[in-house]
Amino acid sequence: MSAMHARLSLSDANPGVRDGRLNWALRLMGALLALIVLLNALLCVPKRSGDGYEYALTTHAIATRGNPAVSASDVADVTRVLRVWPVDGMSSYLSTDLALAFAAGKDRFGFYRTGTGKYYGYHFWLYSALAAPFEIALRGLGENPFKSLQVFNALVVGLVLMWLLGWQPVGSDIRVWTGACYLLGGSIYYLLWTGPEVFVTGLIFLGFARLYVGHWRWALTGFALASLQDLSLAPLLALVWAHRWTRVAGLPRERFRILAKDWPWSLAFVVPLIAPLFYFWNFGRFNLIVDAGSVSANFITLGRQVSAWFDLDQGMIVGLPWLFPIALLAVAGFVRRRAWDSELTWAVAGSLIIFVPLTAQGNWNAGQAVFNRYALIAAAPLCVWMGRHLARRLIARPVKVALLVAMLGWNVYFGGDEAPED
Repeated sequence: MSAMHARLSLSDANPGVRDGRLNWALRLMGALLALIVLLNALLCVPKRSGDGYEYALTTHAIATRGNPAVSASDVADVTRVLRVWPVDGMSSYLSTDLALAFAAGKDRFGFYRTGTGKYYGYHFWLYSALAAPFEIALRGLGENPFKSLQVFNALVVGLVLMWLLGWQPVGSDIRVWTGACYLLGGSIYYLLWTGPEVFVTGLIFLGFARLYVGHWRWALTGFALASLQDLSLAPLLALVWAHRWTRVAGLPRERFRILAKDWPWSLAFVVPLIAPLFYFWNFGRFNLIVDAGSVSANFITLGRQVSAWFDLDQGMIVGLPWLFPIALLAVAGFVRRRAWDSELTWAVAGSLIIFVPLTAQGNWNAGQAVFNRYALIAAAPLCVWMGRHLARRLIARPVKVALLVAMLGWNVYFGGDEAPED
């Protein structure tokens, strides 16, 4: 028997050896993909999108002074840096309107003045605080410091992808398919977007993937952080407890007794309150965005809901067209077999919990990358379900390969095709 045949026989006879090698192969794949995403972010020239000037200025303030309050000197400092490292769509805002507004003590472009003369952005500064170390590092390396936001986005994508492929405590098929559905689920479109969309989407995707394998504490932590950046996502915390309720056996009293043992984790509901309390302390108002009229319950309409899902210009169906036929085929299969998939129920519930409050945004059409940025966030639970469903479903391998190639081709064709700001 040859040495090669002996090694193959040993591997085949010992599934632990084979599985161990596969684990390391998937971990290596995750690390390589993460490295590619990171290099792409490092090499691409930054461009302002969304509220990028607000996030970039706040990031700079935290990186230089350790304080999210943006001053006129920060505006002047960033304007000087922009002469060396131009950022398309940001220079004119800083050198003219915003500088004049700060000098006159007026509110402008999402920055509001407190009674003590400090300026804060009307989005909470968690995302900027996490991106600030990368601005410091880029500056130290002589690189464009305004790449910090996209580098942080790339790090989020890489870390989530590495966990999904290499450390998710499920079979290799689920690892591969959830990893593919995450990487090709819209985050690449928004990788260079100067805002927290990729960060929030990564936390939600990771949260649902963790929830389905019993890591409810991790899910709760991820949803709490996402809610700290975007308060409208706070209902996801209740979804975690509802999911746990359905997974605990026994009568209602017994379930309540078991869940009550974990009462300290209910403090996660306090985390999203940090942002409104911060603004109330500084402005006497809980939410500057609502007070500015940029968010209103009156904007939540059936038309917006339909647009978010099916609009051929910006709906979820544009960025992730494969989600809908797969979901319909799955539902048809469930009905035929009279066996419903509870994970699809939780995914749809999570998507609706995310979508309905987000449609209260007044800037619904204010910029997108391939499809609506709020649709990107709301698609995360459905993408997790799709990956797990495709891995478990007995579908011919050629069909799965064809689907994966189609998803990859769609991302390559549309990736980075950012629509202009309205």
